[in-house]
Amino acid sequence: MIISHKYKFIFLKTKKTASTSTELFLFDHILPSDVVTPLARSKQTEQRGHRAYNNIRSAHVLDPYPLLNKFIPMKSRKWVDYHDHMQANQVRDYVGEKVWNDYFKFAFDRNIYDRQVSHYHWFVRSEARKKCYQNFDDYLTHEPEAKLTNFDIYSIDGKVAVDFLGRYDRLSDDLGKILSHLGLKPEIELQRAHGHYRPKDINYRDYYTEATRAQVASSYPGEMAIFDWQF
Repeated sequence: MIISHKYKFIFLKTKKTASTSTELFLFDHILPSDVVTPLARSKQTEQRGHRAYNNIRSAHVLDPYPLLNKFIPMKSRKWVDYHDHMQANQVRDYVGEKVWNDYFKFAFDRNIYDRQVSHYHWFVRSEARKKCYQNFDDYLTHEPEAKLTNFDIYSIDGKVAVDFLGRYDRLSDDLGKILSHLGLKPEIELQRAHGHYRPKDINYRDYYTEATRAQVASSYPGEMAIFDWQF
């Protein structure tokens, strides 16, 4: 999640939408005074020189936590600090109504059927989880964390709260439109940060039965109302 005070934008980071790659791309336009939430260390983050900025907030005036973090990096407190995949209402409450209303807010989402398969492969990336869930049906049926809602990230009170809601399947084009609106060069070269967990030669439709297709369709009413995602 990024808040740029120079370019006056707020990037809300959704799940399984190349959001880490997008954040790494946007990081080139970030100043030390902006808010950037932490990312896991990787080759991509090291290449970009990515680091968290100003994500540690003060719970009260005398809170030593932000100052200590400058000398001894500390993990954020998700009930107080800025963090990945924050919901729009949380960000609004943190930045205040004026910044929230004045800044250009954007996020991305993805076809729910494709997104679900992507999450499945990410979720069972470890051998232990592969043993627990032999296939996609097992994961959908028995894993409580299988449901992956993005709607709450970019909506408030059931209504879309961002100025631009892009699509994963046209990520570069939509990101180019956003950059043009912000007065930045719309030259996009995204490095996919987590794209190696999923086999590239299998279509997402091949994972579904009629039952699991219906299950996923009914699990994301917010996303379906906006995009009417087709199988």
